[in-house]
Amino acid sequence: MDIWKLELICYYLTQFSIINIFHFRNGEVVDEPFILFQVSFVYYSLIGLVIMMVVGAVVSHFTEPPELDKMNPKLFKPIVRKYVIRKQEEMKKDAVRTELLNLN
Repeated sequence: MDIWKLELICYYLTQFSIINIFHFRNGEVVDEPFILFQVSFVYYSLIGLVIMMVVGAVVSHFTEPPELDKMNPKLFKPIVRKYVIRKQEEMKKDAVRTELLNLN
């Protein structure tokens, strides 16, 4: 069988398949590497960021937020610690206000 006939048959077979997984070089079938191996290393950080954001959004959607009164502010960084302490104080003030309103 001539090489051009083989190329023509392979061309038509790959054009009408759902996923084109073969490359042809000089009439020989050459496997393409997995798509992950074709990605430049420059995009690794971007891909990791996108995956992390998607997984984090899905997990956050299906889990409950923690209770602020049970959080220990000493376990947070100083910048976040101020926020947690402020939120806890606001919760205590709100609890006192609702208690006073319920008494009246």
